[in-house]
Amino acid sequence: MAIPGFAGNLPTTKFMAPRKIRCGSWFTCNKLKLGEIFMLPFQIILGSAASEIGQTYHFSSATLADWLQFINEVILNYIENNFEKIGGTGKIVEVDESKFGKRKYHRGQEEALEGRLVLVVWKEDPERYL
Repeated sequence: MAIPGFAGNLPTTKFMAPRKIRCGSWFTCNKLKLGEIFMLPFQIILGSAASEIGQTYHFSSATLADWLQFINEVILNYIENNFEKIGGTGKIVEVDESKFGKRKYHRGQEEALEGRLVLVVWKEDPERYL
């Protein structure tokens, strides 16, 4: 069940003109229902495929691509603004880098390996878990 888009007026004083509730937020100037907008980040965090999201909510590929890029930028901005350095004096930080995949045609150098690069960072700190 989708939540219909809310376009009600915000309470105003005698000095303010009425404004729409979506005005000035990331819900401004879009045709999606609020329920659909709320479900997009949730589906991305769950790891749903873009094609699956598009079929479920009947989004065009252009709309879905725009929203996925926007949500990824919001998440990246949050991570950049809330970044915290790890390590320091007396702290142990371990880094492990691995690449999983296979060589194309079973030939070539290690650099030609097709696959995913996985970077794991572990900090030994009893007060905090990463």
